[in-house]
Amino acid sequence: MPCNVAFYIHHHGAGHLMRSIAIAEQLTDCSVTFLGSHLRKHQSLIPDGIQWIDLPMDTAQTKDIHYQPGPDVGCLHYAPLAVSGLSKRMAMLTQFLASSEPLILVVDVSVEVTLLARLLGIPTLVIRQHGYRTDLAHRTAYESAQLLIAPYPDWMSDPQETWMEKKTFYSGGFSRFTSLAKPLTEEVIPRQVAVLLGQGGNSFNESILLKLADQCPDYQFHVLGILPYEEATDKQNLVFHGRVDHPLPVLMRSEIVIGNAGHNTVMEMADLEKKFICIAEERPFAEQQHKASFLRAKSLAITISAADLPTTHWPTVLAEAQELNPVNWEGTINPGALTDLALAIKEQWNLMYAYDFKVS
Repeated sequence: MPCNVAFYIHHHGAGHLMRSIAIAEQLTDCSVTFLGSHLRKHQSLIPDGIQWIDLPMDTAQTKDIHYQPGPDVGCLHYAPLAVSGLSKRMAMLTQFLASSEPLILVVDVSVEVTLLARLLGIPTLVIRQHGYRTDLAHRTAYESAQLLIAPYPDWMSDPQETWMEKKTFYSGGFSRFTSLAKPLTEEVIPRQVAVLLGQGGNSFNESILLKLADQCPDYQFHVLGILPYEEATDKQNLVFHGRVDHPLPVLMRSEIVIGNAGHNTVMEMADLEKKFICIAEERPFAEQQHKASFLRAKSLAITISAADLPTTHWPTVLAEAQELNPVNWEGTINPGALTDLALAIKEQWNLMYAYDFKVS
């Protein structure tokens, strides 16, 4: 029986999609489908051979005139009332899941989708995230999963999470650069700095970029990503690249990288062994602060709270970053992580579907 795998991909930022693509590319002998909102917008990134279903957004629109948040439900994170997009997406998910059995669903990430799949009898593999996730909703979703996948090394696991250990598979870290041959022709340029603006929202606004350029005139800053608007500037040391689908050449040339503590950004920095200035953005469950604490403890990055950006003295921060030792990243990335993950998914498929259960 051929392996049939679907990925539910959360729409916030680009990290969940990039991670799903990296894993799915290893499932060459499986049928793979992506499910999520905004997939059409990113269809150029999705490899040929992967089917995808673009789901409606689940947030209230002006036409949802009866929308209400509804009473709190401890085992759910998000379940508003009278939102047509939410009703349609759950109906589409239900129809797909019910008509695609046998199926394994990899959830990256959603408590509600995990529980929907379990209620429909579809086994789930759930991606673990950093942050403090001991709330009832996370515990319920994690308990319902066949397997929890931690896309990072076990030293990045919090002692509070020991209750999850028996069903967690630690793949070690990986990124979209793990399986690529790094371009040997790209030599590091001293005092070139890449600034990554995450698609999930960031605090690095125009005024902070201008302050960065003013305070550090002997550095060259390359800004990758989209700002709400860009101030007209004649600063020769500040270059705006906009959205870049393939940032590897700029990253390879940069001596230092500034970016947030999103999971994919951190793993990309580990993969490229970069001197990293890490901005911990405000996220649910203190996810980025949690991850930044691990980096700080291992001297892997200079960490700054997003709230402290307006008062940051950048010459001092860049001087501290110069002293970081990229060798410290050793043990963060597992070069075989994606292969190991593909094998773990197929093992769960075999455990579930390799035999026929006979009712006596």
